[in-house]
Amino acid sequence: MIISDRSTILPIKFTYTPIEIFLKFRSLSKTIFNPYIIGGFGMIMWKAQDDNGNDLDIYWFNDYYSDSAHIPAGGEWKAFKANQLTAMLSIGFEIFPISNVGIDVGMRGRYLFPNEFTDQVLDTIRGDVQVMANLNFYYGGVRDSDKDGVVDSKDKCPDTPFGATVDEFGCPIDSDQDGVPDGLDMCPNTPNGAMVDATGCPSDEDGDGVYDGLDKCPGTPYGAQVDQKTGCPLDGDGDGVSDFEDACPNTPKGAYVDANGCPFDGDMDGVYDGIDKCPNTPM
Repeated sequence: MIISDRSTILPIKFTYTPIEIFLKFRSLSKTIFNPYIIGGFGMIMWKAQDDNGNDLDIYWFNDYYSDSAHIPAGGEWKAFKANQLTAMLSIGFEIFPISNVGIDVGMRGRYLFPNEFTDQVLDTIRGDVQVMANLNFYYGGVRDSDKDGVVDSKDKCPDTPFGATVDEFGCPIDSDQDGVPDGLDMCPNTPNGAMVDATGCPSDEDGDGVYDGLDKCPGTPYGAQVDQKTGCPLDGDGDGVSDFEDACPNTPKGAYVDANGCPFDGDMDGVYDGIDKCPNTPM
């Protein structure tokens, strides 16, 4: 940058020191994605120097900068430096791929309030907009060993698995009472009493549609129709042989049957054993 007094062109360099105070507003909840907004004020302290690092002065006459080759009487020399107020606003978001490490992406705008030099001497910008990407490392602070959002001093369940939803005391919430905490439970509405796997989903070893733990007949043959409350095979004729295996599904009540569900008739009189009042009738 150069400044001219109509007779000499001087190279000038500027050094500046920014000081800003700002507030950052963001959610306190523990999430992977965290939007934020930042606002604040500050000051930029700058000064002009020549190539040798000497501070420069500028001549003022009647409250105006004089660029005349002949310095008028009655003016004064002032240091070519100033403290310039600034205002700043920033928006963005931070992503935490792992605990204590954040990827910060945002946009920041800064406005520089005018002063006597910017109005009369310097043709400068009044602000700027910056797009930023930062990698943040967090350390220190209040200790939370299991990373559940409840500090160790108040955490009654200090070994909560990462990702589990917890209450105000740091203990896992398990809405369906299956032993797998909310936040890790892939099947959050499991019926009470059902056995589940590590993901919180119920198991059904015999594939009858009734979950293990609720199934009163856990070894039901595959394909058999069952009672959806008990998991036991249906037996329409009540002969003790399930419909799925019953070769004679309409056996009269009380008749003795074989393994296939078919009734016996020992005396061959056409009346089934168990119902036959005279089981030894001669042929």
